[in-house]
Amino acid sequence: MISLVEGRDAPKDPNEIALTILLSALTFIFLLVIITLKPYGIYAGVGFSITALIALLVCLIPTTIAACSAPSASRAWTACSNATCSP
Repeated sequence: MISLVEGRDAPKDPNEIALTILLSALTFIFLLVIITLKPYGIYAGVGFSITALIALLVCLIPTTIAACSAPSASRAWTACSNATCSP
């Protein structure tokens, strides 16, 4: 039974494609922000260690993935598309 589910080649539905695009864009933005923090820190006289920047990136990306793929997030987006905007 497990091999049937694992071997399935079903096309992705539009929500999966949109989530993949969103997560890819957010990951790119986070990488860009983390990369630019080091030069801004040097300019401002604040020392950011590479370890701290990597730790920040490691903490940001999984929380973003969890927030985007949580069932309550999709319910909140659906509720906010209504006029009341109450989750």
